Amino acid sequence: MKLILTLFSLLIIIFNTNAQDSRLEYCKHEVGQLEKKVETLNKLMLSQSTEVFELKKEIIVLRQKNQVLDQQNAQLNDVAINMINIAIKFEQEKKYTEAMEIYKLLIKSYPSSLEAASSRIQIKDLRNNINK
Repeated sequence: MKLILTLFSLLIIIFNTNAQDSRLEYCKHEVGQLEKKVETLNKLMLSQSTEVFELKKEIIVLRQKNQVLDQQNAQLNDVAINMINIAIKFEQEKKYTEAMEIYKLLIKSYPSSLEAASSRIQIKDLRNNINK
């Protein structure tokens, strides 16, 4: 009877050990899968960090270009305003043809500007003055 109990206990220990080994292998497999996922996520984070860095550099470049364009736009506005002032001076001196030429040049140089829109109106008025 003792022998049977001993053998039975030994079988239980062996099955228990096999079950633990099986659980250990399962855990090792799961850990391996998680490590692969972590590695994939780390690569993704590195890739995204690189993209973010590149985008930040691009933003800096675009801001610099925008500043240059703002400066150029201000200079162009100054030129357009100076052209209008010259045309107004010609109008005051009753040199309507010269004023009209300045307005036409402004329209040709800056067709979509507000100054060009007002120049078109001024040209119509000047034509009326010339035809009087």
